[in-house]
Amino acid sequence: MSARERSWYEMVIDSAFGDDLDALMKLVRDEMAAFFDVVNNKEFKQIEQKYSGPRAVLMKLAGKIDEMDT
Repeated sequence: MSARERSWYEMVIDSAFGDDLDALMKLVRDEMAAFFDVVNNKEFKQIEQKYSGPRAVLMKLAGKIDEMDT
């Protein structure tokens, strides 16, 4: 993927606002908890507090997932 192309998850993250963004964050937390068995509400809240906003959290998570996939 070139620097100009955006992945599907970047488009989803960029299009989420308000209640949709909250729902997306909950979905991400729930999925992480199901697959990684290490993320609970407290741990996810710490991740959220570390970054400037939900978009930054989601982009960081997506980047790490990409790294794991390659």
